[in-house]
Amino acid sequence: MGSSSKKQTIGYRYFLGVHKVLCHGPIDKIFRIDVDGKTAWTGNAAGGTVSINNPGLFGGESREGGVVGNVDILMGGNAQGRNPYLQSVLGANIPAFRGVVSAVLNRVYIGLNPYLKTWAFWGTRIHVRQDGKPQWYDAKAAIGTDMNPAHIIRETLTDPEWGMGYPEVDIDDASFSAAADTLYAEGFGLSFVWDKSKQIDDFIAEVLRHIDGSLFVDRGTGKFTLRLARGGYDINTLLTLDEDSVQRITDFKRETIAEITNSVTVVYFDLATGKEGSVTVQDIASIGAQGATVSTTHQYPGISKGDLAVKVANRDLRAVSTPLAAAIIYANRKAASLNVGDVFKLTWARYGLTQTVMRVTNIELGALTSNLIKISCVEDVFALGDAVYAPPPPSEWEN
Repeated sequence: MGSSSKKQTIGYRYFLGVHKVLCHGPIDKIFRIDVDGKTAWTGNAAGGTVSINNPGLFGGESREGGVVGNVDILMGGNAQGRNPYLQSVLGANIPAFRGVVSAVLNRVYIGLNPYLKTWAFWGTRIHVRQDGKPQWYDAKAAIGTDMNPAHIIRETLTDPEWGMGYPEVDIDDASFSAAADTLYAEGFGLSFVWDKSKQIDDFIAEVLRHIDGSLFVDRGTGKFTLRLARGGYDINTLLTLDEDSVQRITDFKRETIAEITNSVTVVYFDLATGKEGSVTVQDIASIGAQGATVSTTHQYPGISKGDLAVKVANRDLRAVSTPLAAAIIYANRKAASLNVGDVFKLTWARYGLTQTVMRVTNIELGALTSNLIKISCVEDVFALGDAVYAPPPPSEWEN
C-alpha cells in the first residue's frame, strides 16, 4: 500500500483585529503592553504604530504561541484623523475617535489558543492636561513615573470636564508650589486610576490621606490652599496659646501604652509587578512594653514603589505608636490666624502641657453671640524624617 501525501492539520494560528478604547485623552504616552499578565512590548509611544514581535510569549509553537503584529496607538488629539485599518474593515464613514486614547490591533497574531487573553496597556498622563494644555509647574510635575500629588489635587479642582471646574484664580499658587516642591524633594509621587466611581471630594480626600496634607479655603484670600503636615518649622516662631488666651479645654485625651498600635502594614500597588504589594514596620520597644503585637493595615493604592511604601509606613507607625495628646480648645481672637494644618504651642498646667506643639485638625470661628474660636487639635509628630528607606526585597517565589 502507498503512503498518503494528504496534509494533516494539528493546530491553528489565531489573529485578532480589534479597537480597544482605553481612557480619556490625550495622555503623555503608552509605555508597556501586557497580554495575559506577560509583558509583550515596552517603549514610549505618543501615537503612531508600535510593532510587537514576541512569538514565544506563551511558550512558542510547542505550547500556546505568542504575540506578533502592529498596534496603532491613537492619542485622541483634536487633529486626529480616521484610522486606516479601521477604514479598511468598517468603511470610510467612521469617526476619528478624538478625545479618547485607544489601540487598534491590525490582525495581530495572538497565539495558538482560540480563547482571548486579557490585554493591558500601561500609560501615563503627567505633562499634558486633560484638555491638551501644558501642565501647570511642569518642572515638578513628574516624580519618576508618578505624578506630583499637588498637581493631582490642583487639576482635580480646576479641570472643567472631569474636575470641579474652579477657575485658576481661585487657587493659591504659592501654597501649591511650596507643597509641590516638598513632595518632589521627598520623591512622593502617586499614580491613580479614577473612574468616577467615587465623588470628587472623596478622591481629593484620598490623595490628602496619602500625603498627610490638608486643603482649605483661606479666610483671608478666599483661595484654595494646600498644606502638608511636616516638620522643619522653627518652634520659637509659633503662636503660643495658654491660660491667657484659652477659655477652656474639653475632650482632652492622651492614649496610654495599652491603647497604642505597634505594627503597621501598608498595602500598595507595586508597579514593578503590576500587583498589590505590602510592607510591615514595627515599634519593637512598644511590642516589648505591651507584651504583644497590635497591628493595623493601611491601604494606599496610589503608591507604586516599595521605598515610598516603607517611608509612609514609618510615618504612620510613628503617629499610632506614640501616646499623643488630643483636645478641643476654646480660644479668644488671638487664635484667629490659625488654619487647618497649622501648628502652634499650647501651655496648660492642668494637663501637664508646656510649649507642646499641636496641629490644627479642624477650626470653627464661632457665632455672632460668641467670639470664641473652637480648635480641634492633636500633638504634632507627623514630620517626615530624613532617614533613607530601602524598598522591600523582591519575592523569591517562582511559579
